[in-house]
Amino acid sequence: MKKIFTFNLLMFLLTILTIYGCKSFELVEINPEKDPSSFSKSLLIKGGINYKGEAPFTNETSELNIIKSQPTATVATDNYLFVPFVAKLSNDAQGVYLQVEGADNYWKIPINNNINKVRSDFTKVNSTSTQLTEVLSIGIPENIQAGLFNIYYKLFDSNSKIGNATSLEAKVIIPVDYCKNGDQIGKVEGKDGISAQTYSLGDTPGFVEIKYETYNIPDRIDIRYNKQWIRSTGDLLGIEAPPIKQCDAVVSGDGFLGTSGSFHIFYDPSISKKLDVYVSGCLDGGTAWNYNVVDCPKDKPILGIHSNADPSQGIDYGHAWISLSQNGITHFYGLWPDFNPKVENNGNLTDIRKDIEEGFGEYSRFLPIDENQLNKFNYKKGQNKTWGPWINIAGYTLSFPLYNCSSWAQEVYEYVTNESILADEFLNGSPFETPRKLSEGILKLESTYPTSNFKPEGIGDDSSSCSFCK
Repeated sequence: MKKIFTFNLLMFLLTILTIYGCKSFELVEINPEKDPSSFSKSLLIKGGINYKGEAPFTNETSELNIIKSQPTATVATDNYLFVPFVAKLSNDAQGVYLQVEGADNYWKIPINNNINKVRSDFTKVNSTSTQLTEVLSIGIPENIQAGLFNIYYKLFDSNSKIGNATSLEAKVIIPVDYCKNGDQIGKVEGKDGISAQTYSLGDTPGFVEIKYETYNIPDRIDIRYNKQWIRSTGDLLGIEAPPIKQCDAVVSGDGFLGTSGSFHIFYDPSISKKLDVYVSGCLDGGTAWNYNVVDCPKDKPILGIHSNADPSQGIDYGHAWISLSQNGITHFYGLWPDFNPKVENNGNLTDIRKDIEEGFGEYSRFLPIDENQLNKFNYKKGQNKTWGPWINIAGYTLSFPLYNCSSWAQEVYEYVTNESILADEFLNGSPFETPRKLSEGILKLESTYPTSNFKPEGIGDDSSSCSFCK
């Protein structure tokens, strides 16, 4: 009997190979408007279980109500639809029933209230004694066609109580290649809730700048590229959904800011052509925000600031300098005193010297700059700057310059980029800048917004430069 079964199985496999040969199995495209049942089954909901039929009916009208939700949303294929909501807090709330309108099936999705465990498709964002804020993640597969759909979701608890349904009207979009014909991308504006937009930016690698304005009421912005979170107004997300908060619950450090700023991102079409921008507008505060993908990818000059002094080394150790990389060529600029053996004594002329350094620093930060910023840099490097004045510091046999290589590097970087970088310390009540403190400032900025992907290739580090040396 076993031999017959094995023979029949082999014949079945041979038949399949004969019919299909080496053809690949392609995903069947699904239209969410025409086939809501198949669309519902195709959703990617971690921890969720799909059942046939209609979701269980509501039997509780007070304890499990969703009191704040987002009525509309847009999502691109091969991406996540994030659904934020605020509900009355129930200690035994177990999860959500979710149904696509018109579908013959529904989802039962558990809430994982222990955020230290592997999460389900809920992210617990905030809770008080009376209410709970959650974000539900719904994956939209790449085989879904553009179209509209409605979902209904409601909470249930361990006692089989089921709250009222809340609806969300959503739209699936196919990313448009804005840069294929040189079209302008334009400004996106919004209010509270989580808003998402996906961009395809053509076949040319280069830098993309995204300028944003969140005004006085704080919002959070997160950028996703190549299926990873790469930029944020707060800490970078891991596997979590973007957070959502009530406006009056925002605290320092959670990434919700009321300010203007910009992100610079290197876009490489050989890695991915999709760039996602998510904005989490805080709830119930009348918030407003906008952002603008300024231009299609293009080459930009890269400004670097460098130090080769470890933060634990002395105040007169090492060197700090600036680099500018443009059109495949990098030049270095630093403030070198006349007494240094590496340079010529030029008297009262500027101490700004070009290409004395031989590479980047162990502690470095790189940012792409635009034409206006390049003009600001050229203005700065053309000034007459010299070391001094000099002060005597207890414990040091030589006097120390209040204005030195670190002072100039900090000044130029902040003037060009409008980004503050710390390099200051105090000894004997006198403030001055040092390479070791600049290294600390670089490390601090890099910890929240790393820039190593902007580093020009093919250039090593310079660990030997010492502008304090005689």
